[in-house]
Amino acid sequence: MKESCVHKVIIKHKTYDIISANTEFYSYINCKLYHTFDKLVALKDLQIFKDAVESENSLGSHFIITLADIEGGGQFLAELLPCEKSGCVELRLRNVASLTRESAELKKRIAIRGSILELYNDAYFEYDVDTNKMRIYSISHFEEDIMECTLEDFVSRIRQEAQVEEQEQLSGFMSAMLQGNREFKLVINSSMFDSEGKVVTLYIKGCSVYSDGEYVCAAGSIHFGQERNASVRKKVERDSLTGVLTKAEITNYVINTIDVKKTQNVTLAIIDVDYFKKVNDTYGHQKGDEVLKKVAAIIEGEVGRDGVVGRFGGDEFFVLFNDAKDMEMARERLRSLKNMVNTRYPANEEGKPAITLSIGCAAYPKDADNYEDIFTLADFALYRAKEKGRNRYIIYDKEKHGTLQEIKESRMTDKRINNRGDMSISDVLCVIMDKVYRGEDYPIEKLLDDIVVNSPVQRILLYAGLPSKVVYMAGEMRPSDVALSETQDYVDTEMYKEMLSENNSLIVNDIRYMEQKNREVYEKMQAQDLLSFMQFKFNDRNGVPCIISFESVNSRVSWDQSAIHYYRLFTKILSEYSII
Repeated sequence: MKESCVHKVIIKHKTYDIISANTEFYSYINCKLYHTFDKLVALKDLQIFKDAVESENSLGSHFIITLADIEGGGQFLAELLPCEKSGCVELRLRNVASLTRESAELKKRIAIRGSILELYNDAYFEYDVDTNKMRIYSISHFEEDIMECTLEDFVSRIRQEAQVEEQEQLSGFMSAMLQGNREFKLVINSSMFDSEGKVVTLYIKGCSVYSDGEYVCAAGSIHFGQERNASVRKKVERDSLTGVLTKAEITNYVINTIDVKKTQNVTLAIIDVDYFKKVNDTYGHQKGDEVLKKVAAIIEGEVGRDGVVGRFGGDEFFVLFNDAKDMEMARERLRSLKNMVNTRYPANEEGKPAITLSIGCAAYPKDADNYEDIFTLADFALYRAKEKGRNRYIIYDKEKHGTLQEIKESRMTDKRINNRGDMSISDVLCVIMDKVYRGEDYPIEKLLDDIVVNSPVQRILLYAGLPSKVVYMAGEMRPSDVALSETQDYVDTEMYKEMLSENNSLIVNDIRYMEQKNREVYEKMQAQDLLSFMQFKFNDRNGVPCIISFESVNSRVSWDQSAIHYYRLFTKILSEYSII
């Protein structure tokens, strides 16, 4: 069934600026792209809209508004949701006419599917995560439940009749339901549903349902029978964490689409979650899994029926867009993906990860005539997106980036240091030293980025000259040019020079310590979003005085004293460069 389009829009309080939105909304408003949202609302509904947005008690509420200042217009059911971004609210819009049509279609489909399940002597169950309740329904009357109980009670009743060898299956089934596994099944003998107490074989199959990356419920069927139904159809394999296609499944699909079917006008995008290793290291793997599930949900929601989504690696996703006759459609999708993830996980919120995406994209047959080469070009574009600072998408362009052959021969497509993520900081430094002292082409930008990626450091600022100026930056939440022009001179104050001169280093685990030393310096550090830092003085190969600052900016890092000598060693490596 075709679902009505859901427009998702982030708007700012008071001014009603459109901060971000999904692709469907941008397409819907067409030439009104730079309007504030209130300019799109019909005059008769404008006060309803403003009252709802500005009221603190309106979150979660629904109201009807008419969008009139755009082609087509129409009535929409609006829902207000809280937004991660401070001072903003999320507005979800569903076309009323489409919802009415869908309601009738949904009732028909429920009746059809219920009749089919009834033919197979099945029951239907739902499991609500919030209440821990299972409801089991008769297929012929969905509203009439056979049983309502907790998941533990359901398993306990079956366990009473289970054989020893079936106990482990029951435990696995219960764990799968509690943890939200995408699919699960159980085959076991029980008399629970037989009115005469007769033991029959229960074939239970179910799946978990996610909304915006959150596990909300599980549902499935219970078949009562004596024989197992063998399926001859190969199931599509899905990633157990995110629910998108597995690496093998998405790779086979893309190869079949490009190399076998030679489907015209398709676009391949590789999406990487920036600095994801730091999310796991800083917030733990559970938070990392939560981020991946939500990012996958955003990607799936944005791609919709216009493509296929798979998980290609730990924090890397693969998208194939169908019927992309030109790159503008892909550009709109990628822009919306980047902005929606950025809005969901904004920077400058202590205690929460700031999540951004880097995306590389190439098209078939425009850019190359086979899957392997299309992948090479998309991967190259992703690499360029990372080199340029991440949080961006790059679409391969032969005029800008060179020919396929030139890219294959270029060393720019080499994988980064520690691509597998299994090296320690000391191992990484050994590789860096080897590259530098053997005279390899290893620019400072890449060197700094490799340190940021492979250490707890969140940001690096490199100062050089007298007076000191920031000449290089790497990592997250980089200060703006305006902020730097107003704050970077703190390293040249006499008080600060004196503090830094002792051992040519200064290590501060909480910048509130600086407030006691010098209020002005402290305020400038705050303006740069500093939470904690390590700084080292050195001279470059030409004798230019430099300061390197290893910084935490979105979650405070207590620097490991035993690892400080590694950062000193990195400073010695930098002294081999001409910084200015």
